[in-house]
Amino acid sequence: MAKYLVLYSSAHRTGQELRWRLATDVDLEDVRRRLDEAEQGEFVKVPVVLEDELETLLLRVQPHKFGAWLVLDLPEVAGSPAPLLAARARMPDFGQIFRQVHEAADAVRESKRQQRK
Repeated sequence: MAKYLVLYSSAHRTGQELRWRLATDVDLEDVRRRLDEAEQGEFVKVPVVLEDELETLLLRVQPHKFGAWLVLDLPEVAGSPAPLLAARARMPDFGQIFRQVHEAADAVRESKRQQRK
């Protein structure tokens, strides 16, 4: 299984989320819990492996700086391309998901604005 941390920020263009491959020995529930429980301004250290690298590095993430984040565990396919490329091919279009959420939020805001008038 390949594990990933996906970070989305409104500062990035839609479809330009940040994807990091997590170290193989990472406990996904622990990463999720630490990201969930982080205080505003607090950094969470997440062990990641860069593409074509063997060593694990610590990525320091401030979860509150991102509009959304996901921790995923995706199956690896034998004979598949490099991990990051394979992940991009198998991952859903998060940009489209976030656009739909953004459009729904805009519709709710507009509805509330109309009710106030």
